[in-house]
Amino acid sequence: MDRRIPTLCGNRIPVIVGPTGVGKTAFAIELAQEISGEIVSVDSRQIYQGFRIGTAQPTPAERRRVPHHLVDILPADRVISAGNYVDLVREKTVQIQKGGKRPILTGGTLLYVQAICHGIVEDSGGSKKLRREIEERLKAEGAETLYRELEQIDPDYAGLIHANDLKRIARAHEIYRQSGKAPSQVFREQQQKDRAIRSGYFLIGLKRDRSVLYQRIEQRVDTMLESGWPEEVRRLLEEGVDRGQHAMQSVGYRQLIEVHQGKLELEKAAEIIKQKTRQFAKRQLTWLRKMDLDFEVELS
Repeated sequence: MDRRIPTLCGNRIPVIVGPTGVGKTAFAIELAQEISGEIVSVDSRQIYQGFRIGTAQPTPAERRRVPHHLVDILPADRVISAGNYVDLVREKTVQIQKGGKRPILTGGTLLYVQAICHGIVEDSGGSKKLRREIEERLKAEGAETLYRELEQIDPDYAGLIHANDLKRIARAHEIYRQSGKAPSQVFREQQQKDRAIRSGYFLIGLKRDRSVLYQRIEQRVDTMLESGWPEEVRRLLEEGVDRGQHAMQSVGYRQLIEVHQGKLELEKAAEIIKQKTRQFAKRQLTWLRKMDLDFEVELS
């Protein structure tokens, strides 16, 4: 870890971002030990109970080294919005500070990071009629059709959300229909209005050489599969977790459900998971290049 970071942060809250597999958890733990901190996860999947392996939740050993918050706390059927998540993070941040510790935020859900550091995007003024129209299109034409349209309208935003994320796809179309602007442009405009919020955070971007990052991703997928990821998926299904739940839309879970159903061989599933994870990391990197970072760290 760059030893200048604690001084550069000052009294601001460190926020560690980077693509999946870059090493955010290890970096956050090292920083926490340096500044007497506790870690608050900003991850839309790690917050759910029972998704330990597939979402790369911090291990018990890592959680013993440094307290982690907002990990493994919600049932799978609980739907949480960006606004709800921001409220949880800010509440936990205050609790940590009152306990005399330094909160450190880290995670790969960049939409949530943006909402925390810049504020929630103001309501676009969409009507109930417009929302119904979009919902009806989703039912009639399917998420994939509207997602492909979103890729044309706003490839940056489309790259940050899952192709089956009905809620965010619908919201993006609503923003576009109402404002005539790409959602990512609306978000950037909102950011300019919320500099006061942003000034309280110190954003640290982690980077690695692209080939090294992809190698780490492939190794991590292999480790996760060897550590019982297929069994985790089977257990979740046996416990009654619906495959349509938000957490089940994470990269890899859909493929392992197909393995469980006998529709896909595990070896082929592993290839697909690695490919989709690399693609996700690439989209994150595109978004990160446009983020208002305070400091960048090149990891070896």
